[in-house]
Amino acid sequence: EAGLLALAERGYVVRRVAVSSDRGFARWRVAAELLQEGYDEWIWIDPDVVFRAEDVEALRSRQLPVACALAPRPGTREFACRFLPSLMTITLGVGGGLTEVLETRLALAITRRAVWEALFQRYPLAEWEEASRHDREPTQSLAVPSAITRTDPDDTLLCQRMRDCGFPIRVDSTIRISVVAEYRFSWEDVGSPQKRFATYHFTPAPVATLPVPASAPSLPSQSPRCSPLRGLPQPLPPEFPKLQGYVVTYEANRASLERTLESVRQSDWQAECEVFSQPSDWPVGYESAARNYRRVLESAAQSGCDYALILEDDVRVGQRLRENLLALPLIQRDQCDYLSLYIPDVIQNPWEREEPHLGYRRARSLYSGPNQGWEKFRIWGSQGYVLSRRLILACLERWERLRKGIDARVISVCSELQVPLWYTAPCLIEHAPLQSAHATPTAHAPDYRHDFKFEIQPGFQPPEAIPGWFTESEGRLLYEVAAGREMLELGTCRGRSTVCAAQQARSVISVDIGDQSEAREWVRRYGLAERVEFLRGDAGEVCRRWEPQRFDLVFVDTEHDQVSVTRDIECALPLLRPGGLIAFHDYPDPAWPDVRRVVDDYAARRGWTRIAQADYLGVFRTSGESPKSLR
Repeated sequence: EAGLLALAERGYVVRRVAVSSDRGFARWRVAAELLQEGYDEWIWIDPDVVFRAEDVEALRSRQLPVACALAPRPGTREFACRFLPSLMTITLGVGGGLTEVLETRLALAITRRAVWEALFQRYPLAEWEEASRHDREPTQSLAVPSAITRTDPDDTLLCQRMRDCGFPIRVDSTIRISVVAEYRFSWEDVGSPQKRFATYHFTPAPVATLPVPASAPSLPSQSPRCSPLRGLPQPLPPEFPKLQGYVVTYEANRASLERTLESVRQSDWQAECEVFSQPSDWPVGYESAARNYRRVLESAAQSGCDYALILEDDVRVGQRLRENLLALPLIQRDQCDYLSLYIPDVIQNPWEREEPHLGYRRARSLYSGPNQGWEKFRIWGSQGYVLSRRLILACLERWERLRKGIDARVISVCSELQVPLWYTAPCLIEHAPLQSAHATPTAHAPDYRHDFKFEIQPGFQPPEAIPGWFTESEGRLLYEVAAGREMLELGTCRGRSTVCAAQQARSVISVDIGDQSEAREWVRRYGLAERVEFLRGDAGEVCRRWEPQRFDLVFVDTEHDQVSVTRDIECALPLLRPGGLIAFHDYPDPAWPDVRRVVDDYAARRGWTRIAQADYLGVFRTSGESPKSLR
């Protein structure tokens, strides 16, 4: 109550709602009212939670569709949360940040309007009420805690549905809240007695899931998800991208600066770079260099450029610098926020994935904090950055609370916001130091060529920056099986799978009950609009309009319950040509067991053969056709 009064003093509209034991339906009813009243965001607060008004402000400042505080589960050494299986340790308090989770108790949570609009499109209020009617109990105080395992069942279902609509669930581990039961339960109760800490490190127990079948793949190391930096994609203006060049230096390195600037003038950059020289009365060192770098970021933010090229004063650039940057798909389609033009040859095995035919590669998530010196397992590259305006603004918000040099600060921001670390392939600049104030070792680009000219080559173009759970490996497989085929896609979501399939399919018709504008924009950016037709509506209703035996491939990725999967298969089979292929996402994902149960039953009864699988994408031949050559 004290927290609610503090919010009211700050101008928040506070509503106290008494609900039945069906908390999930109560949330939906309240959300429907708030949507109708025109609110853009609202904060859910359980009555057994002790919080500060500053905690709400901190969550709002994240500007995420869904953001929550971590709540301990009273009486246990657990959080009311299911973490991702890949999470090893989470830092709470000072040094904490955003962490994506599978589900969590929404004890203190912010949700935005777009989330509920998507939920109501896919799950009408009446459907939720009917599904929960059997579970109703007489009205009771919301302060009476539910019997839960990890999270409240209603919150579990809501989190699953939000994730299914493409909205990741993120917890902010810098925010401390307490849950009142026998006393105030907080972070340390999860792992130790009652002593309180400013920073606390917690190692989650393994996530309890169904046993993974022997034929199921391991979980991918990184599932691409929506970046906190990005909103819904809008059509890019004709002048996109606007590039602005900057060089950072200090007085003692004047000779090196002149050579760098001359290198830029001899390239096709076509403009003078703005030079930011560290004032002579600043001490030479990491802190002053980072302070000077902030001046560059501030200038770039004010300039309105889409991307800022930021060079240090000891580099040489290729003669086709601008041409090569503008030819990169990551830049053309606005798919990157961090792009380094340089990697030292002293770094060992830095790449998670390489796309040389597209001119870029993705770095592994290597060590990113302050260190004891140069290390072979650490990512570097600040000799030449191309940073988006989005990332520049995010860096400025965090710059003063970060420590050490430029590399550590920029990559720490990328780590917090889950921004991929992209590098050009090959390096587009060369390190050419005359001297260094930071004891820089001898290091050069391993593959720099002064006269290099980039041209896109044929091959799979991954759906970089398109939100969703469809992995890059799954995309490559769908790209291959769709080649030359007419494809029906049941479930569009954000367009990741649509973009992958349409690159080689003869045509794609994509059906979804939700809004498809985001997928439409990504398809346009990839130059595939002529191959893709979007139809909005219920899959069953849309499929009944077509003549039988129309498609060579059907890809199913709508709801994951038994009824929905069965319905999709029954709708799809009459539309498949003899010997056609049918593919299922989230097969055999143990998180969605109904998908496997239903598909395996059909495969056994109808004689389907599974011909390929990548992660949780399974492809089946229905009858009478030999599988094509697949990797």
